[in-house]
Amino acid sequence: MFRGSRIRSPVVCLFFLAGVLGQGADLSMEKQELFNKLLQTTPDKAAVRYNLALDYARLGDLNSALATLKEALLDTPWLDPSADAQFKGLSGNPDFDNLVHRVQAKHRARCNSLVTITISQRDLIPEGLAADPSNGVLFLGSIYRRKILKIKPDGITSDFVGER
Repeated sequence: MFRGSRIRSPVVCLFFLAGVLGQGADLSMEKQELFNKLLQTTPDKAAVRYNLALDYARLGDLNSALATLKEALLDTPWLDPSADAQFKGLSGNPDFDNLVHRVQAKHRARCNSLVTITISQRDLIPEGLAADPSNGVLFLGSIYRRKILKIKPDGITSDFVGER
């Protein structure tokens, strides 16, 4: 399916497609077909549908976003769409608000957290995270890039182990 590329699994492909779709101006038939192939080959259909809904919302196709989101939340009802800025245009829609209420009622937050560091490289696909308590440095492993990033407490990143 993805001969000649670095993509080897449906999950990796999902993140690759998210990056590709993030660069485009529309959901071309080719991109939609790739998502449909993913739906046939991956066990995590909800993640594929959820990411497709995000892209529909980002492109302003709120009807398709809502329909796709409903399908995603049937399979995986713990994904909270209210946390994603792309769905802001759906806020106030009774169907969307009902989905959000259902998710939040079933899976109440147990703690609150804040974003402290954002990594600019979008195609990492994190595998693991380790911390050095002596200096607060984080080490983030990437499945896709096959490297380990060193993240200093001030957010500055560098390769700890380069791509292989």
